[in-house]
Amino acid sequence: MGLFSANEHTLKLGCGWLPSVWREGDDLTHAIRQVARKSRSGIFEYSTPQGPQDLRDLIQERLRPLAINADAQQIVMTGGGSHSLDLLVRMLLEPGDVVFVESPGYYNLFGLLHLQRIRVIGVPRLADGPDIERLEVLLAEHRPKLFYINSVFHNPTGSTLTPAVAHRVLQLAEQHDFQIIEDDIYADFQHTPPPDWQR
Repeated sequence: MGLFSANEHTLKLGCGWLPSVWREGDDLTHAIRQVARKSRSGIFEYSTPQGPQDLRDLIQERLRPLAINADAQQIVMTGGGSHSLDLLVRMLLEPGDVVFVESPGYYNLFGLLHLQRIRVIGVPRLADGPDIERLEVLLAEHRPKLFYINSVFHNPTGSTLTPAVAHRVLQLAEQHDFQIIEDDIYADFQHTPPPDWQR
């Protein structure tokens, strides 16, 4: 098997495709039939700009055990991670603003930032998260408005942010007055916390 090939049972996190064996089971067919019986309009008609209320209610319930008390009216559905990032860039940034990103990082984000004429500064990504020493040096030179960070199963390294590094990033954000945009798209694939989180 080549470096970039995978069998049909492999979960391809970078592309969003479900393994074919997941799509062939009776459970998915049953779920589709249930949705079709319950609300045909939900299948064939456009939703509100925020997304279907039922789905936003479910997301609200999913966030509650994580101590995120967001009202369903505060939740907005998007057409994917890149769409979400585009909205954040357009709402929170202006041309000339400085944004820190992890390097390597999510290439679609870099394109979005450059299109909006944002100054992008790379912070090296290590096995436990962003390089804190380098981050501190860069903060002495620049005043970022945002720091975009991938927490669990970082794209493209696959590494996961440790509690110690996460805590230090939060301290630096407070000290230097920048916001953190966390891309936690793969959190549900992490069934157990990494060893550092269990201490």
